[in-house]
Amino acid sequence: MNATKLIGIMSLTIVLIACKTSDKFGGASVLRTFSPPDSANTAVVLVHGWGKTPRRPNFVWRLKIRPYTDLSALLDSFLAAGFSNVNLVDYDDEASLDDMAKSVAEQIQAIVAKANNPNLKLDVIAHSLGQFVSLKAILDYSMRPDSQERISEHVRIFVGLAGAARGQDEIRPCRVFPNQCGGAELLTPFYKGPGQGSPVIDKLFSANSEAINKLKKCSLFARGDEIVDSPYNSGSFSGLQFAPDNMKDVEILYQGSRFHKDVKDSPEIINTMLTSCYSMVQ
Repeated sequence: MNATKLIGIMSLTIVLIACKTSDKFGGASVLRTFSPPDSANTAVVLVHGWGKTPRRPNFVWRLKIRPYTDLSALLDSFLAAGFSNVNLVDYDDEASLDDMAKSVAEQIQAIVAKANNPNLKLDVIAHSLGQFVSLKAILDYSMRPDSQERISEHVRIFVGLAGAARGQDEIRPCRVFPNQCGGAELLTPFYKGPGQGSPVIDKLFSANSEAINKLKKCSLFARGDEIVDSPYNSGSFSGLQFAPDNMKDVEILYQGSRFHKDVKDSPEIINTMLTSCYSMVQ
């Protein structure tokens, strides 16, 4: 057998193996070209959005809200991409904003302690409300309880999926989940009027301007987001006066009415995140 023919057979075998691996995790074809980092020194932290904590014992309610907080497809995609240390972080989203951030920070500290690796870097991927809760956690809390180093100093990349870094229209979520609005008071820190910013968000960013400018940030958003206020371009970081060198916005041209859910479920959108956002650290 000549060398050319042998190389051709080997190439076809590699492609077939890659396809099989991709199909196992939802057909994320871009995983064939994505180069994961040294997994021994990288932990992925996945943070869900609002709605995980059951507000009512009603079965229909739980059935309706669960798809918006389920990160299993995102978890599988990271495993398929070659990451081995992938963690789901939970928190009580009926708690105060401070308590939510504290809970996320403490779970990140536990992940760091378990790894017992001084070189560990964190990739924080946060959906919806989780975007701001995670930003507050990594900016306000230290990597270890006995350390002065903030978590953000060890974050390799921060990715927001349909977040609310620019504030939120108080009416919009109620259009999708009309029976939730009586218990949505916890979201009021994010509300903003026309042409106004959210004081809570503005305060966090201004108080931590140096740290957040050093943080590599990427955001996926769509103007047709059915939950987050689209006129503000969802969680885009542009226009927030962050250093452009460490910031990237990825607009998804999405046709339909389920972007807020699909941004964490769709193989195509997840692939876009892995290629576009992770180009910042590769």
